Amino acid sequence: MQATNDDTPLPPAPSHGESGNRQPDCYPRTQQLRALLDFWNAARGERPFVLWPALHPREIVELLPLVFVLDVEDHPRRYRIRLMGTEIVKRFGGEFTGRYMDELDFGTAQAQVLADYGLVADRVAPHLAFSDYHQADGRHIRAERLALPMSTDGRRADRILGEVVHVPFGSGQGHGIIGLGGRG
Repeated sequence: MQATNDDTPLPPAPSHGESGNRQPDCYPRTQQLRALLDFWNAARGERPFVLWPALHPREIVELLPLVFVLDVEDHPRRYRIRLMGTEIVKRFGGEFTGRYMDELDFGTAQAQVLADYGLVADRVAPHLAFSDYHQADGRHIRAERLALPMSTDGRRADRILGEVVHVPFGSGQGHGIIGLGGRG
């Protein structure tokens, strides 16, 4: 068993199971991300994504400060911030709703963060990543990110539901991509 940041044991990662049951290859280390993944799995049913009208934020009120929703735009591919939780706003030092992800300061992780969201939209699969970078103002950011596909039209992943949990320093977690959800 792995340990979380607070050293409580994690349950083993669920298996991929039946076709259509897409889980990240690595199970989230934090309880908050596991809760969002469980909510997403329940809301999507047998679909590869959650339909936007099926999202009921009242069911995840305790997670909302760490949650974000992105609109996936094509030609060119960009990610517009539809919703950004209050804790994320505090960490980034400003309100970014209505702006684009490529306008935020992800330091040297910028290209990787944007590529991660591309994987979610293109593969219609969850993505779990760990980021460790310095912003332009010198702030050091360490975070575990979960990104989950959503759809407004039932045909493609044109929204991304995600959550960012900032990881304390000295937690012993590594850098880079933790896992990529595969197709069932």
